Amino acid sequence: MKKLLLFTILPFIFSCNGQEKNANENTTTKTEKQNSATVEFIGYWDKNNNTNFVTEKNGKEFPLKFPDDIRGDYNRGDLLEIKWTNNLRYDLPLLSSVHKIKDGQLTTFLKEYPLKLQYTWNYECGGRFISKSYSIVQYYFSVTQNEKAKQALTDLSKNDKEQEVKVGNKIIDYIIEKETTVEGKQLILLNIGIFTYGGKREKIQDVYYENEINKLYELKDNKLAEMK
Repeated sequence: MKKLLLFTILPFIFSCNGQEKNANENTTTKTEKQNSATVEFIGYWDKNNNTNFVTEKNGKEFPLKFPDDIRGDYNRGDLLEIKWTNNLRYDLPLLSSVHKIKDGQLTTFLKEYPLKLQYTWNYECGGRFISKSYSIVQYYFSVTQNEKAKQALTDLSKNDKEQEVKVGNKIIDYIIEKETTVEGKQLILLNIGIFTYGGKREKIQDVYYENEINKLYELKDNKLAEMK
């Protein structure tokens, strides 16, 4: 069993010559006619070995392909102004520019609680899922009404800020348990808890993640309920 410590660090975007680019003002020049819309960011999804830029437009999922120079530090729920072209070379619209116009709930939450996470995986899930699992758990904390989760955030605020790994300090700890089927859905079970250095782990809640469509669920009255 392997355990890693992850830090929430806002990524920088680099151009091919190594110069830093603004993560919220990405543009690519295209000769095709450009369309534009205001959308809500959902996430980067890996499908068929390709990564798509997935948004919600007019209440419906709107995935796009995107060039390497358009990848910003966007979180689920951020409001974006995008432009795209309908290029016949691709099976999806091709994203040509992105501008963030409003922070979503998760981005606002992370500014107040820049969560540091520790995780364990109990089965051989893909590396891409492992690398994005921390954002799933961050999203969970931004939307959950679980009182144990709210108490965990309060406990984290009492940590010694000068020494992160210290007896008595706490950290969010989650376990990627297994793949399972619930109500006909293929889900990944995440066991979320809080760990005290020099002490024990307290479980907060089990949640279920549907990787194919980027949805998070909890059980209510023994039925899946989407968390959003």
